[in-house]
Amino acid sequence: AEGCSFAAPIVAGTAALIRSAHPDYTADQTAEALRSTAAAVKDHDGVTNGDDFDTTVGYGRIRPVEALKANIDKAPSA
Repeated sequence: AEGCSFAAPIVAGTAALIRSAHPDYTADQTAEALRSTAAAVKDHDGVTNGDDFDTTVGYGRIRPVEALKANIDKAPSA
């Protein structure tokens, strides 16, 4: 399997692991743990996305171990 159909269960499983390790995390904090620890990847043109969102490769390849170790502060209330 490959592509989005394979990525979705991997991301969902990693998000579940993060929530299990950090039950106090909000959905936004869980998403930030995934985003902020993603590894940059090259798109089809060979361009690396860096830290920015790319419509082809998203934020990059998730790194579950790093995401679990991430210490995401809760955003201040507005």
